[in-house]
Amino acid sequence: MKYLILIVFNLTALFATAQRGYSTWTYLQDKESHLQADYSQKTVKESLTGKKKDAYLKQVTTYQDGKLQTDKVYDRATGKLQFHIQMTYLPERNAAISLNLLDSSKATYSLTEDQKIKYYVVDRNSTQHIVYTYDTEGRLIKCKDCLQPLGNHDWCVYYLYQYNTFGKLTSVQNYNLPANSPIAEKVLILTDTLIYNNEKIKLSRKESLNPAQNKTTETTYLYDKKGLLTEEKSSQTAIYNEPRSYIKSYKYRGDRTLKYQEEKYFQEDKSNGTIKNWYNKAGEKTKSKTYDATGKLVKWMCITYK
Repeated sequence: MKYLILIVFNLTALFATAQRGYSTWTYLQDKESHLQADYSQKTVKESLTGKKKDAYLKQVTTYQDGKLQTDKVYDRATGKLQFHIQMTYLPERNAAISLNLLDSSKATYSLTEDQKIKYYVVDRNSTQHIVYTYDTEGRLIKCKDCLQPLGNHDWCVYYLYQYNTFGKLTSVQNYNLPANSPIAEKVLILTDTLIYNNEKIKLSRKESLNPAQNKTTETTYLYDKKGLLTEEKSSQTAIYNEPRSYIKSYKYRGDRTLKYQEEKYFQEDKSNGTIKNWYNKAGEKTKSKTYDATGKLVKWMCITYK
């Protein structure tokens, strides 16, 4: 079955396991993922050589009244459509259907009253699905994801989320779950613990522990005097033979909107690549450049909005 998995978690493979559950939570805190936007069209052009002259049209996404309408993805080699998704909304059922016009495969969304995604399933009765569970205050408390292990649908990932009395996320438990198995058979693989500053507002540290309670990853967050995040630094611990780490830095305009972000990746303290991202005043990414460990530009991306 050819089908574009629209829910794409933009994770770096570096910490895909260690931060998957937290990244899922973070992703859903923004606009309701890919289904909503403040623009009418998004166009992505990409060059895998880093040269603008080699750029090709990668994706065109359209929205109407803030809702996703169509999503077209093009093949780099041929320039032909690889996927052509068309959305149909069923407000009376709080549901939506995305149809791939190239092969008639479908995905179905079920939505809450406030338009949060409850579940997402590729084709009817398919094992490829994501189910989200929220509490009475609209906070994500559970997630069963049978799409993330792309290429291996013999198992799913399952997350449990906990909050403090201030409503802040404090814990994410990451589990493996064999496909088509009851939730009781889930196996804990990692726990993320989030620690906040004295005001209980700003996230200051995140620690990841394996089932043996060994720390696997530690992430720290720094803020400027205005309370804006300026640095995120994450590193694997000595339990890994070749520990990896990254540093993400953020720069803002005078009106506090994000202007620039840089991600530096390391393996055993040696450079493993850099990603540089630029944003418009609406907070939308407009340009991205990827460099390899030697500093050579290997990927260029331009994103425009209407």
